[in-house]
Amino acid sequence: MEEDSEDKNHKKSEHEEQHEHLEKNEEAEHREQRKDAEEDKKIHESKKKEQEKLHDKQLRWAIVLIVVILLGFAGSFWFIQNMKKFEYAGLEWSQIKQGQITFYHAQFPFFEYNYNVYFRTDPRKNKIEVNVSEFKFQQTVVFGFDKTSLSCPDAGISNLQMGQFFGVTRIKIETGTTDEEIAKEANASAISCAYSNENNKTVIIVQKSNQTSIIQDNKYPNCYIMNIGECENLKTTERFLTAVITEMNKEEI
Repeated sequence: MEEDSEDKNHKKSEHEEQHEHLEKNEEAEHREQRKDAEEDKKIHESKKKEQEKLHDKQLRWAIVLIVVILLGFAGSFWFIQNMKKFEYAGLEWSQIKQGQITFYHAQFPFFEYNYNVYFRTDPRKNKIEVNVSEFKFQQTVVFGFDKTSLSCPDAGISNLQMGQFFGVTRIKIETGTTDEEIAKEANASAISCAYSNENNKTVIIVQKSNQTSIIQDNKYPNCYIMNIGECENLKTTERFLTAVITEMNKEEI
């Protein structure tokens, strides 16, 4: 009986030892698993931090790139806008695009008005010769057109520009022809430079010519001749007005 009891105790002790050994093994495994989990967590956190740093770096570079692009656009816009503005003949000019047409706009005070000009030709590039010692206009300005100048495509626009300008100056405008036959048929006087002296009026002759130019008659200083070449009415008119405005502003062209 005692032997049986000892055997039972011995088996029980072995079972307990095995159980304790298993528990220790399990605990060791748990420790290893926790250790591995902590290592994995550290690795994950380290990778996450690296990714965050990389993301922050990429974000900073993206912001820098956006700022550079915006500054480039702003600089280009400023450059283009300033390229569209310039000073000439004592006035500040700007380019205005309307559809396919570019206008050159300037404004200057005249009496109680602000007079606006809208030219088709860049005034800086309009090099039509101006041979005038002084622009001086009487209370009435008479335009004398030759028989072909009014048939030019830009004749209407040119005459409108002249009419607007002299309208602002409160100068009376009259029109006529330089052709004696046409004037006789209309029971009117043919317009010539001598007409300015006879009637105390300013005469502006508009006529076709081989070359464009604006000249003042030597004998009759109150007479100005606009030689429009082959229908360069508008360009010659704009040059004439620029020359007048330049003299008013005491500038040179």
